[in-house]
Amino acid sequence: MRKITRLSVASLNRYVKSNSVAKPHKIVFQDTIPAAERKWITRIAQASVAALPIKAGEVPLIVVGSTDAFINETLNSNGKPGNSPDWCGRPTTYEAYCAGAGWAAMNYKDSIERGAPIFDLGRRAVVAHEIFHVWHKAVDGSPGNNNRDPRLPEGIPLWFAEGNANFFGFAMAQISLKDSYRSGRATQVDTYMQSSTRPLKDHIFWDTNPYGIGQAAAEYLVASVGMQKVMDVYVKIGAGQTFATAFQDSIGISVDEFYTLFESVRGNFTKW
Repeated sequence: MRKITRLSVASLNRYVKSNSVAKPHKIVFQDTIPAAERKWITRIAQASVAALPIKAGEVPLIVVGSTDAFINETLNSNGKPGNSPDWCGRPTTYEAYCAGAGWAAMNYKDSIERGAPIFDLGRRAVVAHEIFHVWHKAVDGSPGNNNRDPRLPEGIPLWFAEGNANFFGFAMAQISLKDSYRSGRATQVDTYMQSSTRPLKDHIFWDTNPYGIGQAAAEYLVASVGMQKVMDVYVKIGAGQTFATAFQDSIGISVDEFYTLFESVRGNFTKW
């Protein structure tokens, strides 16, 4: 699948070059985040906001810290409260990354407490990953900070929501920070798909891990039809279509047909 992976990242790169326009956004750092880390976080955040069709008048808030208290206070003071009682739905014990209505936040608790650089590709990519969620939640009609129930016809399967965000995150890390998309996908796609045979259609809810297999599916979709048509699915859902109808109208085949196609080639996604 090297060709599909390469084509998908090249397709997103073309999309970014054609559509990027600087847009208003606000980044708030806790004083525990070192200056060197702020530099790359700002760069990938700016590039991600610029690449996405954020609606005029919307100013995404991006909060980066190492304590829940700081993130909660920042969200609340900016009129964008998270999920009660904690911004990410539960107290952070290791690290946490979440997005809601108009906001994205990253709690790099473990890295900061250990004095370790926030340098690995996964932590870089998660900034763009969460900003992608900010965009699609604004257009697909997600209720507040929550997602539509993916088990309902009007909901979005988690393989699609998380897989596209994962793909966008790692690809933007390569595009804006010169990181290696291939190295990043190995930690997600290869690791999960080498250990699981569960079909894509079973990765609807949180009872499975939708990230790696969803990223592989995103590569397949973007390489086949382009990033814009994948994003159109979210827009059509926001206009009142079900996921199945929005998918067929945007991608050109039914979601069941895509499931069959994906399973026919899934064994190649970890071969280089």
